Amino acid sequence: MPLTLRLGADDLSRCRFAISPLCQTHEALRMLRRPARHGYHRAWLRRLGRTLDGLDLSPLWLFVPRPGGYTPDFLGAPPDEPHPSIDDELARMRATDPALAHAEMARSLACTPGLAESPRGRAALDDPAGTVRRLADLTELAWHALLAPDWPRHRAVLEADIAHRSRQAADGGLSPLLTGLHPGLDWTDHTLTLRMYADQPDAQRAAGIGVLLLSPRVGLPDWLAA
Repeated sequence: MPLTLRLGADDLSRCRFAISPLCQTHEALRMLRRPARHGYHRAWLRRLGRTLDGLDLSPLWLFVPRPGGYTPDFLGAPPDEPHPSIDDELARMRATDPALAHAEMARSLACTPGLAESPRGRAALDDPAGTVRRLADLTELAWHALLAPDWPRHRAVLEADIAHRSRQAADGGLSPLLTGLHPGLDWTDHTLTLRMYADQPDAQRAAGIGVLLLSPRVGLPDWLAA
């Protein structure tokens, strides 16, 4: 069954956009892990070949299961503000509660049979605080290698799309905004249906906290609810 979110008046009044360097970095990492996912990024992936030489991403790949599966939320947590800096987001990531990190990492490792019992899996779970620090350090290196050189251009594209969609909402209300976010998303009868997210009984419900809209694709205006 697709994931459905019933949005009340409080949620709709807190519908907002954000641009997250951290989320964009981890989307770039997911594309590296699953290059067939976004064919139109092949030139970008080829260009990064030399940039990535010497950068060992295997500790991060441990928590990006293929072909799909769960990636720990703390690796790309939605921001608390609309325009966070990468430094602030990395600081927040490094401050992740070890118990929460352990639970999310265990869930991610369970997506690959035997991985949690492997030496790498056990080492990660035995020291969740240290694993978070190492993953944050590697994410920072990935940011500088993958996105930082082109970030002004990526951010300009995202900001232009926010302006366009804000105008949509100003001209026609939230309905045309929400119905045009993504082909896998439907909006009817105060219910947001995300067909691309199925079988997630533990997904967070809106319940008045609102809807944060983030672009999941590097430098491309294709928005999903988060």
